[in-house]
Amino acid sequence: MENRCEYKDGKMTVIQRMDYRWGVISDNGEEIVPFGKYSWIGRFDKGLARVLTYSKSNDHTAGDKMWGIINEQGEEVLPLEYQTIWNFYKKKSFVYQNNKRWS
Repeated sequence: MENRCEYKDGKMTVIQRMDYRWGVISDNGEEIVPFGKYSWIGRFDKGLARVLTYSKSNDHTAGDKMWGIINEQGEEVLPLEYQTIWNFYKKKSFVYQNNKRWS
């Protein structure tokens, strides 16, 4: 199956399939993050990646955006409860919750 998008990050690849579902696989083909678990997965940086889902879990495009961060094992290290998580910059990421900024 052809993919819409692929990001090779070390020993894993972040993929968006033609059905618009995102997932992460290892170099040996092991599924690290199941396809469709998140609405979007960013590139890994220093072992972490931003992930996005929506509050209506059965529709990956409806409801409020909920951001979190996963590690290279696919574990959520920052839960999916933040309004915004910005890109990593100099080992920091900015998180917004209830219109307050944290870093």
